[in-house]
Amino acid sequence: MAKKTDEELYDVAITMIGSVAKLPVIRVDREAFLRQQFADSEYLDEILEHGP
Repeated sequence: MAKKTDEELYDVAITMIGSVAKLPVIRVDREAFLRQQFADSEYLDEILEHGP
């Protein structure tokens, strides 16, 4: 198998990035998720402000 040139590798990388960019994205409501996961935590307000 012949080695690919830098230009061929670049073309493959650009094609892959283009393909990945077309994938659907999952969006998460951060606050709702954190409230659900840390509902019983006494640090909920701090978690919401700064993260877990």
